[in-house]
This record gives sequence, C-alpha cells and structure tokens, in this order.
Amino acid sequence: MDNNFDMLVVVCNAPGFSRYNPIEHLWSPCSKWLAGVSLPSCLPGETVAPALQNVSYEERRTKEDQVFSNALDQLDIYWDGKFHDGFRVTSVGVKSGVSHAPTLTRYSQGDYENVKNMLKSSLRAIKADEVKMQLLEEWRYLVKHMDRRWGMVCFRKGSCRDDSCKCMTNGLSATSVNKVPCSDTWCLPPVTPDTDNPGHYLTYRQTLSALCISKPDQHLKDVMTDRCPRCRYVFTSQADQHRHIQLVHGGNRVLNEISGSEPVPKKSTYRCVVCSQEYHSKYQLQKHKNESGHTVGRGRPKKTNPASTCTQQPG
Repeated sequence: MDNNFDMLVVVCNAPGFSRYNPIEHLWSPCSKWLAGVSLPSCLPGETVAPALQNVSYEERRTKEDQVFSNALDQLDIYWDGKFHDGFRVTSVGVKSGVSHAPTLTRYSQGDYENVKNMLKSSLRAIKADEVKMQLLEEWRYLVKHMDRRWGMVCFRKGSCRDDSCKCMTNGLSATSVNKVPCSDTWCLPPVTPDTDNPGHYLTYRQTLSALCISKPDQHLKDVMTDRCPRCRYVFTSQADQHRHIQLVHGGNRVLNEISGSEPVPKKSTYRCVVCSQEYHSKYQLQKHKNESGHTVGRGRPKKTNPASTCTQQPG
C-alpha cells in the first residue's frame, strides 16, 4: 500500500517444496553458467581460510562475512545481465553479516509487536483499542486482495473485483499485470502438473496457455487444511482457520449463513482454578501457574506426624 505496488509475490518454499515454485526453474541455467567457476575461500592477500586461522571468534566471523560478500560480488559478474527464455536476469547480492530488517514507514518500530498482539487478541479486545482496530481494518483490506497458500503470499491490486475499492484509486501502472490470469480463487496461477512430463510441474509461462489449471494447493493435501469459502486464504491449522474467520469475516455464524459451510469447532479455553483467568492453550495456563504460583497439589493431603509430647500421669 505504501509503495502503490500493482502486484507483490512473496515465496518461501520449505525444503522439499521448492519444486512447486515456477520461478526456481531458473536455478538450472544459473548453475550451468557457473560451470568451471571457482570462488575464493580466502581474503585478498591471505592464503588460509578464516576458519583455519588462529584468531578470535569475532575476527573470524568478520573475515568469513567478507569472504561470502566477495563471492556474491563475483556471482553478479556471471549472472547479472544474462538472458534466459527472453527475460533478463537481475542478480542482487545481499551482503553477509549485515542486518536487512525492513524499515517501517508509517508506524513506530513496535509495529511488528502491535500486529502480533492484535492477531492474538479477541475481537472484543480489538474493538476497544484504537490502534488494534486500525491494524485489523488494514489486515482485512489486505486479505481482500491476498492469495495466500502454502509457502506463498500474493497481493494483487484489483483482485477484489470491486470498482469502488480504494485499491483502484490510482489504477494499474504495470499493464502487464492485466495479462496475468486471475480468478475468484487465485491471483496467480497455482501449481499444476505437467501431463507431458509426469512428476514435473508447469512453469509460470506454461500456465499462461494451459487449458486446465489445478486448484490452489490441490496437490499439497499433506500440508493444507482447507480453503476459506469467502476469500483466497488457505488455512494451515484449525487454530489458523478459527482466527481468520473470527477476525476477517465476523465469526462463525456470519460465515455459515453466507457460505453454507459446516460450523468451525470452537476453540477450547483453559481456566485457572485460583484466579479464573482463561487461556487458549494448556501451555499458556501452565506458564501462568508457574509465574503466579497458582498451583494446586494433586491427590490426598499428606499425613503429618504430630509432635510427640510427654505428659506425666498423676500418682
């Protein structure tokens, strides 16, 4: 929203799932361009790698970071500016040992914690807090334009199909975004098997002309819980499903009336027997007991031996 992007795709495939990312098909030609290339393991002017030098831990880490950064600079020479399938490859080196935390523009540096607390709060608590309510409204707006799957989040302007939405105030500046297929269930073509090559999946360019495209995460049944019937959000757990419906769609009753779906099981709560404070998990309850000392012993009370006394009988 801050940068008025027409489309933003964030992909983070876990090990074993990178084959589902059509962009990573580019790694094969990138690897071939490095055939015969040797990257130095030492700093200029040195003949021994930092890991084999008798130096302090801090100095060794500093030197290793410099070695990795120098290697990335050399990779740019072999990758940046190359062309693959008609597209120019842009290589951007990320220096080692340097913090790349995003700079927050509209909020304070506590923005992350504010969002985290908002997502953990009840809907009643959010409505009573002005900051949390503002974050919730922005979260609902983002979900409205979000295609959320396993390992991928895609934000696309205009995907809400609402001409009165503020996302279309400035219109689309990248006309090529209109050429990317979009439907009511996805903003970006999902993973689709390649029928001509069993065990492989279509690349992004192949999906543009494919006659049949799979449903989002259709081939990830082992990691997918369910898809929200009102938006493009994929649940990864029952807790995620419950939280999403409560915050975004106003609760189970509203969702069931509109979509006709089965009721979502209500999340259990755990209550402290001493102070009656409720928690959403046994772990949170046990943590509260340990910190507050609200523990109750189990079983029957142990017998105590009364102090023995000697009394002198008369006579």
